[in-house]
Amino acid sequence: MRKTSTKSKAAATKKAGTAKRAPARKRKLTDMEALEALHADKRIDIIDDERSMGNSLIVNLKDGWRFNDEGEHVFGEDSAVEALESMKRVTACGCDDCLKALGRFEAVGA
Repeated sequence: MRKTSTKSKAAATKKAGTAKRAPARKRKLTDMEALEALHADKRIDIIDDERSMGNSLIVNLKDGWRFNDEGEHVFGEDSAVEALESMKRVTACGCDDCLKALGRFEAVGA
């Protein structure tokens, strides 16, 4: 049996502890957790869950926010997880309706 000094054991332990580990996988959100996150999002006005009727989860955005195209303030997804993922594409909206609602609209020629 080979004897090792305390120093070499400590060095070996330290070296083993610095080995790179694979990054931990993110746990997927449940539908309920995603729905709670959607309700907490300040950009959302109304969430209409019509999934029990065979429709989508419909998200209505507050004035000043849009989904994809200018003036598109509503979108639907099949699950709350998908809707939460789609919220990454929500950006500020400068359409006339939003500007009027936010009191920032200036009529042309006025």
